[in-house]
Amino acid sequence: MVLADGSSTRYRAEVNFHTTAATADEIKKIIDPVLIDMATAVTTTPQSKTVDIAMTMDQVKQSLGIPDKIINLGPKTIFVYKDLKVIFIDSKVSDVQ
Repeated sequence: MVLADGSSTRYRAEVNFHTTAATADEIKKIIDPVLIDMATAVTTTPQSKTVDIAMTMDQVKQSLGIPDKIINLGPKTIFVYKDLKVIFIDSKVSDVQ
């Protein structure tokens, strides 16, 4: 499994169950929906949210979403998010705190 930080972890599991199914195809039909759902959940990784120097305000909004607060100080603008401040000078990212 590849984690959000790029590291990988391997897991091993064993499933024991009792069924009245007689053939391997019948058993496969029972367990496939569970295994397929798990495989989809594991392989779907969220896109990381990044901010780079010189990004525009629209690019930052696209990456991080609408800020909680916008502070306009003339040529300097600050987007305030829950755990982050993005500082723009002349509408381009100059610092992230």
